[in-house]
Amino acid sequence: MKKLLLLFFFSIFINSYSQEYVFGKVISEQNIELSGVLVINIKTDEKTYTDKDGNFMIPAKNSDVIRFVKQRFDRVSYNIQPEDFSKAIKISMIKSQIEIEEIELKTKLTGNLAKDVKNLSPSKKTLALNQELNAYMREKPEKPFPTLRTPTAFEKPSVNAVQIDIKSAIALVAKLIKGNKKPEFIPNENLTKGFLMKVRYNLTDNYFHEMGLKTEEIDSFLKFANNRLQLTKNYYNNFNLVKIQLQLEGILEAYKTENKA
Repeated sequence: MKKLLLLFFFSIFINSYSQEYVFGKVISEQNIELSGVLVINIKTDEKTYTDKDGNFMIPAKNSDVIRFVKQRFDRVSYNIQPEDFSKAIKISMIKSQIEIEEIELKTKLTGNLAKDVKNLSPSKKTLALNQELNAYMREKPEKPFPTLRTPTAFEKPSVNAVQIDIKSAIALVAKLIKGNKKPEFIPNENLTKGFLMKVRYNLTDNYFHEMGLKTEEIDSFLKFANNRLQLTKNYYNNFNLVKIQLQLEGILEAYKTENKA
């Protein structure tokens, strides 16, 4: 009897703490497999990406919420059900509609260019920049700039004093510039080649095919994007695949236009 009880409790313990997985496929509304889709378990924060055929597998439990995220597609959330552990899940994602924000011009134009420019209020970004500049100008420097004293008609100017003042001013400006300058990361050829290979591996060739690129064009496109956007410099130490996707999709038309020419 004791052995049966021990076996019963042991089986409950195993079932409670064993890791369970759900798997499935993500497709578009045209029934095309979607690669590079970010799959997140909202409850446990477990993350993975779909492979080149749109397949995925992720740890989950009953009632967990799985979210699917891909650029240019609407997000999809799915509640895990008990039967999902014994069959594949099929998720369909719909392309997002891009809406251009309407610009409202509140000031009525008169036709007089000088007057209209004066009446148009500056943007928030311009106002913020002006405020920062004004605050900077009000700050006192660590050491006041030396002033040059104008000699009277009965006094000869001191050449040494003028040279000392100029040197002091140059040293102070150099100190201010040096204090605000950050070391610049300049990737070499090997780092750039490895970074672009990492981008291609993570996004998979199927992702670039969906963008309308041939297999032999992928490396050329990545080099073009890297030269224009400095991807290696910006994302080598902070690899953000979602931001990289946005950058690549934004430069695609420029690449196609240049190659047509």
